[in-house]
Amino acid sequence: MNVSGRKALISNKCIMGSSGHFARLVKLLTTDIKLADVDNCGTVHPVALHITNGKMLAKLKGRWYRPQYDRKYRLLKGDEKHLIGQTLLFRDPTTCACGTSVKGEMLVCRKCYGELSRVNEGISIGGFAATHISRPVSQNILSTKHLLTTVSEKIEFSEDFDRFFTLNSNQIQLNLDSEENIEDYKMVIHDAYLNVLEDFEDDEYNAYIYYFLLINKKTGEVINIKEEASKELFIAPEFYKYMKKKKKSGKKVEGENNDYYEIDLSRLESDLEDLSHIFMIQVENNELTKPLYSIMHLLDRADRGVTPGEEPITTVDQLTQRFLELLIEAGIDAQGVHASLILMPLLRKTDNVLERPNFRNYNEPYRILTIKGALENSPSVEIGLSFQYLDRQLKSLNTYLKKSASYMSPFYRKTLD
Repeated sequence: MNVSGRKALISNKCIMGSSGHFARLVKLLTTDIKLADVDNCGTVHPVALHITNGKMLAKLKGRWYRPQYDRKYRLLKGDEKHLIGQTLLFRDPTTCACGTSVKGEMLVCRKCYGELSRVNEGISIGGFAATHISRPVSQNILSTKHLLTTVSEKIEFSEDFDRFFTLNSNQIQLNLDSEENIEDYKMVIHDAYLNVLEDFEDDEYNAYIYYFLLINKKTGEVINIKEEASKELFIAPEFYKYMKKKKKSGKKVEGENNDYYEIDLSRLESDLEDLSHIFMIQVENNELTKPLYSIMHLLDRADRGVTPGEEPITTVDQLTQRFLELLIEAGIDAQGVHASLILMPLLRKTDNVLERPNFRNYNEPYRILTIKGALENSPSVEIGLSFQYLDRQLKSLNTYLKKSASYMSPFYRKTLD
């Protein structure tokens, strides 16, 4: 097999799995978003978006907007070229103030949803948005398999990496020729930072981390091993099965998971004689997968995928702007309102993570969760437990404070109507 073909297949093996999992999580989070039979929710928090070019204008076609110093909202037709370069205030699902129905549905008024409210009545507009965006993400990533070509980014690790490991293609292996006395070191992986793709079996690459620690058992030296661009380190199936037997309990703190996995480096070669590698790095195609992967990072990483030196994303305005820019960069043909519907469940009150902010209040504070954080802190216990981290959720007080219904509630009835 030629090298480019091998790289494309490796890319497909790892990235397609995480993108498929991403699609499942987005749908689980957004299916309960419905269109309300309300014309105007009365929100006082429009979202500020900068119209960078004609493509951005087209993404926002059919939405209600106003200039920053004008109180009158207008319907965007999509051909107003004079608006390019301006920052406009949009009615947006992320800050809609309709609230929640008795069935646990997150509601969006017609003005915040825009002109699509005329044609998308009676459906899950959140589920429709999730499918409209997550499907092309998965399909475009899949296309790296068919193209059999990649233009890959350079993979770089922290400076201590070569002391203990080698990188062969995209596989991380123990450096058997290391000048270090590996008997002095143990690997530590924190359970709270272990991500598991529950749709996949243990004999696949179904778990990944962003970093791990090496600790000198004699001196206490701590070394942080990570890829410089914070790429996911997918755990080799054999090593993952071995690692799970090495779990230890950390200090018990309410609401925190301090458990960890401790692996003696000197035991790896003898305990796993046929282990060819420990981790696998995802091969990213600059032309195809980079913007698609940036979308996943934006939604499901606390740092939003922002690189050092870039302005952090801390507001709903910045988050929405970035999402729209990535959709354009990735060539995904989806209206901007669909992106906003995916972001909508991520916004929560600062004093109650189970509730959405009340955007009828001026200066309403809010926090922005990741997709996984929003699912774990879903106001519906059924949605939360349909996610993952069951052990952590069952030990959390928040789980027992959840009272909201959801589209999954009928499946938990003792008898069906």
